[in-house]
Amino acid sequence: MKTLLKLGLLATAGYLLWREYAAGAQEPGGAEQPGVAAPGAGEAAGAAPAAPPSATPTLVGEAAAAAGEGPLLNYDQWAYYYRQVRGVTAPDYGAVFPGAERSYRMTVDEWWSGLVAYGLAGGVA
Repeated sequence: MKTLLKLGLLATAGYLLWREYAAGAQEPGGAEQPGVAAPGAGEAAGAAPAAPPSATPTLVGEAAAAAGEGPLLNYDQWAYYYRQVRGVTAPDYGAVFPGAERSYRMTVDEWWSGLVAYGLAGGVA
C-alpha cells in the first residue's frame, strides 16, 4: 500500500511539472524565448516521447515551416520547435556548439547533427 501511494505521488508530481513546462512555452517571436537545459532536464517522470527519434528532425522542420519560419533558424529557434515536438528542452547551446556564435543560422539537419554529435542517444533527449 505504501509503495502504491509513493508511485501515485511521484506520478502526480511529474504531471504537475510537465503541465507547468507546457503552459510556460511562448511563441518564438514573443518577449521570452524558452530556455535550454542539459539533456533530460524538464522531462516529466515516465513521459513517453512525442515522436520516434528518427522522425524528430522532420517533425521539427515541419513545425517551423507551419509557423511560417524559413529553412534557416538559430539554435534557440530550433530548440523551441524541438520542445513543441518532443516535449523536452534541448541541451545547452554552449555544450552542443562550443565556441560558435549563438545567432548563427542553420538548417534543421545541421542543428540535429549537432545534437546527435553531442551525445543524445539516437537524438533523444
